[in-house]
Amino acid sequence: MEKNCEKLFNNLNQEEPPKELYCGILARIQFERRRAARIRLVFFAGTALASIFGLIPALQYFIGELNSSGFHHYISLIFSDGGILISYWKEFILSLAESLPILGITAILSLVFIFLESIKFILRNVKTALINKKQLI
Repeated sequence: MEKNCEKLFNNLNQEEPPKELYCGILARIQFERRRAARIRLVFFAGTALASIFGLIPALQYFIGELNSSGFHHYISLIFSDGGILISYWKEFILSLAESLPILGITAILSLVFIFLESIKFILRNVKTALINKKQLI
């Protein structure tokens, strides 16, 4: 039975698909790539804009927390009483760490990281998204 099936399939005429089909498939693949790249480009451009606009309130929050924590008073001690800092450097470092607004710094750094990653993805997708149909042929 296997030999009969093998003979049957060997004797079939092999027809080539039309060349228009091949070109049509490649054009559709390229169209879908461009479409996906445009969607990613719009998404990451929106993410970059949102992170830039979110940076303004984060900076305002950070500055407010910095002023209320008295961090700048501890920093000014470095320039005014440097000799005392040498003997009490451990306590000074702990006071600086305690008065540092960690949440504000985390918010700012997170938004900057999101912005930079968005720019990276925008630059990866811009060439594919903006390619002309004439360049495909």
